[in-house]
Amino acid sequence: MLDDTMDRVRRLTDNCSGLQGFFVFHSLGGGTGSGFGALLLERLSTDYGKKSRLELALYPGPEMATSTVEPYNSVLTTHTALEHSDCSLMVRLGIQINAFPSCNPNSEKLDG
Repeated sequence: MLDDTMDRVRRLTDNCSGLQGFFVFHSLGGGTGSGFGALLLERLSTDYGKKSRLELALYPGPEMATSTVEPYNSVLTTHTALEHSDCSLMVRLGIQINAFPSCNPNSEKLDG
């Protein structure tokens, strides 16, 4: 899967006349977002070392956890992500939900 993704990235960058860098948006809690996102950042760092890599990572909030391994995945992925990105913005997932309480009828449970 990573090789297919890197082939697509390579084709897109070959057609780009002024590539400045990459934005990577992913989740750190688990699933494909944490492992694949970290691996993708590592490959971008290796293949395009002089290009900027900016990362927006969603950290799982404790009140939103869907799995017991989310904290473990987050810690492991954070190390790799910070090592291979030039700028990393980490946002706790529960914060976005609390930012718009009128959109979420159960938000009072999260404000706790």
